[in-house]
Amino acid sequence: MWTKRHHNNCISLETHAHRLARARLPQPPPALFSAHLCRLIAARHLIQIPSPPSLQRLSLPPSCFPSTMNGPFVDAVLDLTRVRKYAGTLLIFWPFAWAMSMVARRLEISVAAYAMSILYGLIASFLLRTAGVIWNDIVDRDIDKHVERTKTRPLASGRMSMQAAFALLAINLAILLVALWPMNKPTWDYGLIATFIYPGIYPLMKRVTYWPQAWLGLAMNVGIPMAWTAYSQTVSASALILAAGTWSWTMWYDTIYACQDKKDDAQVGVMSTALLFGGNIRPVLAVLAGGFAAALALAGVANEQGVLYYAISVAGGVAYLLHLTTSVDVDDPKSCGRVFYNSGVWLGALIYAGTLADYLAAALCPHTVSVTW
Repeated sequence: MWTKRHHNNCISLETHAHRLARARLPQPPPALFSAHLCRLIAARHLIQIPSPPSLQRLSLPPSCFPSTMNGPFVDAVLDLTRVRKYAGTLLIFWPFAWAMSMVARRLEISVAAYAMSILYGLIASFLLRTAGVIWNDIVDRDIDKHVERTKTRPLASGRMSMQAAFALLAINLAILLVALWPMNKPTWDYGLIATFIYPGIYPLMKRVTYWPQAWLGLAMNVGIPMAWTAYSQTVSASALILAAGTWSWTMWYDTIYACQDKKDDAQVGVMSTALLFGGNIRPVLAVLAGGFAAALALAGVANEQGVLYYAISVAGGVAYLLHLTTSVDVDDPKSCGRVFYNSGVWLGALIYAGTLADYLAAALCPHTVSVTW
């Protein structure tokens, strides 16, 4: 039974406990508690409040934190790898995707296997392009300082160290080698050439020849033979024709791309087909475009493509290619950049739409769409 005596005993015990707590347990300094509370509120509301002087001696110096956590470094990484400029990745991916669609149609590859190959090719194209531009910026850092369009690149402007650039390059190359490891021998060999030989030599070509775009034409389109060797361990006649056409296409778009830097390149001694062709650049571009268009049609014949390929990839692609060729102003850097982007994104996508539609029609409805050229 609860009595007044029990109540008084509880009050005495509670009072005694409070006295012990105050006597034996140190209380946190009010300034420290207030500072922590303020910083918690600041973090919640994204407000930066400096630490009080009493706490500044407890904070670590900035050098204790890795530089990779800094915003400017992340921005420099994005600029170095060109993540925000995806046209270059697509220019590597599209030839592989076209060839993969043609391989899948000819060898009757399942839709699931085809989809996995396309995803693999897209990731590999991104990694390959990233490694290529990092190496290009490492080699060209002293030249880039004198070119208006490239002088703000991370290595040329000093926003990133050479050690960091080499570390990023090593990471990309390591991932590429891991991705190549399961491939058969012919595909592995082509992959090594695509990863090391072609991009490794390309930045040096502009120092010794006016034809660096010709070498780039080999580097950008190695995905075509890789698509064939991955499933058949051989390279078909249609693949060789398509590769010749995409070489011409690369010459076409990279000559236009080089026109952006003609004045600066001439001053610093960098060579390119844009400078080589000079006043004859427009007829040369027309010839290169014509070679690409002819190769698209001939590759379709050699691979026995269907009507959708010719209607979309050949007819539609050639019409858009003609529009880009006639509309570009080679003396206007903005016009050259716009045509380069449209070629890398929309022309490539249009041609791929035709190869994809033709493959899916043959795979899913083999008896309804059987018309070949």
